[in-house]
Amino acid sequence: MADAQDTHRWQSVAHAHVRSRDGGLVAGAPEASTHVCLPASWGVVLWECLQLPRTIEEVAAITGRPPAEVSALMGDLQAAGLVTTSEASIDDPLAFHDALMHVRSRGITDEGFGKATGTPIPPEDVAGLGFSLPTVEGDARLTAVTCADVLTRRRTTREWSTDDVTLAQVSALLWHSARDVDGSGQHFPYPYAGPAMATRIAVAAGRVEGLDPSLYVYEAEHHALVPWPPSKPAPAERLPVGEYISGVAAGDRPGDRHPPLMLIVLADLAAMASSYDGLAYANALKTAGSIQATVSLAATALGLGSTILGLASDVDTRDVFDGRVSRLTPIAEMAIGIPRTGPE
Repeated sequence: MADAQDTHRWQSVAHAHVRSRDGGLVAGAPEASTHVCLPASWGVVLWECLQLPRTIEEVAAITGRPPAEVSALMGDLQAAGLVTTSEASIDDPLAFHDALMHVRSRGITDEGFGKATGTPIPPEDVAGLGFSLPTVEGDARLTAVTCADVLTRRRTTREWSTDDVTLAQVSALLWHSARDVDGSGQHFPYPYAGPAMATRIAVAAGRVEGLDPSLYVYEAEHHALVPWPPSKPAPAERLPVGEYISGVAAGDRPGDRHPPLMLIVLADLAAMASSYDGLAYANALKTAGSIQATVSLAATALGLGSTILGLASDVDTRDVFDGRVSRLTPIAEMAIGIPRTGPE
């Protein structure tokens, strides 16, 4: 057990998180034996400290609390299975599901816990921050398309036409697959494991007629796009998805053989954890799968091609985002464009 003279370095276990409940802070983890209440006055600082290996003395210095007080709380956290020493050996290998747990799901939630940070932009702000997408009407409403026809025609697209996608096509794709159907913030074209607004969609528009190459966040309630500038470009040696997204966010137009745009599914894992605790990331993946399936079918109905991308760096993708979406974690990417049908 920890004591005031302990020289070990302590840190939170991989899947631990903190929740705000009834005005206090509660630490938990999927494999912990129990939850532990943290001091309201310095629990946030303590948990931030424990994201890196630190000694009792270091934690005491950062939190401004007596080492004995820190040691006593650390003992409770250790007994519950919420912290461990960085030198501790692993007796049992991680379960496969735990090994797949997203690195970004670890850590502390903030005062917005339980409320999706991706709240819709109020109507009066849309004009100032972004723009409404074209109205979806006529053939774009797909009233003459049958589900059986779409399922028969759907294919994964890996070769792209040199033609640009139009803004009207982007509008129709998002309207059919991702809009807030009735403005309630609860009903979408895809099934989801809530909270409803804990999942958002970003658009990396590289070759879209009528749209500058940039990164946008889709506001489902208003069927609008809001531009988002990059915080920093991804390193060139990273995976192609990160390069594409960071390049588009910086205003670069991709080459003709690249897909005209990518859709990025973003999840607020903290908001997910408010309802699902350790299942937050699993449910985020379920929602992302529903979104991608719905987008793929809508793209097929509109004559577009789509590909679910497996090679992605969440670090590179996340680094591109800034502002209000910075707490949202990229968990899935999808390429959209016009399929290549022959030599060009």
